[in-house]
Amino acid sequence: KPVLAVDLDEVCCGYLPAFCKFSNAVHGTSVEAADFHSYMFWEVAGCRLASREAALDRVYEFHASDFFARIEPLPGAAAALRLLRAKFEL
Repeated sequence: KPVLAVDLDEVCCGYLPAFCKFSNAVHGTSVEAADFHSYMFWEVAGCRLASREAALDRVYEFHASDFFARIEPLPGAAAALRLLRAKFEL
């Protein structure tokens, strides 16, 4: 089977909503997914991050958290992946 790469962030799962919940709960921000115009989180005012390095630290902290472990799949994502799995190695 041909290999098919699958994007997860905002395609199969709601990465930004989960990141926002984490940032708001742990770091006292009030950021929402709609605030993001870029994945350069330090450029998103609501994240209150001073630098690229600070953004990477927060993302790694998020990835180690229960918030990341509980990211929800987007509607239809699981069904679409099941269909693709029949023809592709995912």
